[in-house]
Amino acid sequence: MAEIGSSAFRKSSIVSVTVPSGVKTIGDSAFRECENLSSVTVSEGVETIVQNAFRACKSLSSIVLPASIEEVGASAFFQCTAMTSAAFAPGSKRVRLGENLFTQCYYLMRVTLPKSIDCISNGMFQNCLMLPGVSIPQGAESIGMSAFASCSAFTAVVIPDSVETIGMAAFASCPLENIYFTGTKEQWNSIGKSADTMQAVSKAQIHYNYVPAPAPDPDEGDDNDNNNGDNSGGGTGDGDNPGSGGNGGGNNPGNGGGQQSEQMPFAKGKTFTVGQFTYKVTKAGAEAELTTSKSTASKVTIQTVTGTDGVKYKVTSIGAKAMQNNRQMTSLTIGADVKKIGKSAFNGCRKLGKVKIKSKKLSSVGKQAFKGTKSGMKVKVPSKQLKKYRKMLKKAGIKVKQVTK
Repeated sequence: MAEIGSSAFRKSSIVSVTVPSGVKTIGDSAFRECENLSSVTVSEGVETIVQNAFRACKSLSSIVLPASIEEVGASAFFQCTAMTSAAFAPGSKRVRLGENLFTQCYYLMRVTLPKSIDCISNGMFQNCLMLPGVSIPQGAESIGMSAFASCSAFTAVVIPDSVETIGMAAFASCPLENIYFTGTKEQWNSIGKSADTMQAVSKAQIHYNYVPAPAPDPDEGDDNDNNNGDNSGGGTGDGDNPGSGGNGGGNNPGNGGGQQSEQMPFAKGKTFTVGQFTYKVTKAGAEAELTTSKSTASKVTIQTVTGTDGVKYKVTSIGAKAMQNNRQMTSLTIGADVKKIGKSAFNGCRKLGKVKIKSKKLSSVGKQAFKGTKSGMKVKVPSKQLKKYRKMLKKAGIKVKQVTK
């Protein structure tokens, strides 16, 4: 059987299906409105998925398409309202993607596109309300009309320098914060954009000459938000250092070491774990807060960290109770980007006797942040901030005489 015919199983009560390798084409509306269909396996060898093939399969939660796929037709997964992830297996073929492909997949949160596509088609991700961002592969020549319209969680996008036009309303009603463009500023300015698109992108920060992180294999691992791999940073602090492991510079977020869990920078609110430290993104692709730690090291440095997305994040805040009751830490270095230390952040760290604050930007220290630390603990701060920091740290449980420059 080379083809599953048009409407072959439409509105049936089928729960799961495996499309065998001998099938080359899944026909128009073949599984359309199979509302109980929750599991679909498409075998290597399938080349074409025709329009509406899985439209309104409202129990289908994920899909992985094989490297043999050459074309996916319009609205193939339209209104798959339970779908949370969609991925194309790595392959060398250029894949044609139809219009409204994932429209109204309200819970779609993770997408891995083919290595090569012709375009982001009209309405391709329209009304994907939970989608935080997409990495568009090199080779795509256009972003169609309303491609990401009304994606209310969409804060970041990777756009290749192969793109020549961005259509009307492509990012309409998107809270777009960061655009990662693989070309130069001059190339970006040469892209044809409608007036409303120019207004939408003007609100975002554009990072030029971006180098995308390597794409993951969608068959490996799971969809957990936190990737607890071997990427624990490679900073220069002593002991347990949740530091930087990337090699990016300037506006290039860089490619960090370790397994990448996504192809693009994390959206605001995303959490990730590096080594014994967990962070929450406070500014997409740029800044994060240290929220919790399971560190058992005696010496800890808090500074820029490379996330599991391969992007460098400045650690600008230390959350409330982030390292409370740590019984092993004796020495702490707080990096130059930290602006805020939360309430009880280091409360009960009774062996902590030495703190060095490198930051000149510190604006607040929460109550009891250092209460219960070692008696006589010494705190070293930048000389020009001595008076200001003494006042702030006094409220946190540190005596004035303990703070020196």
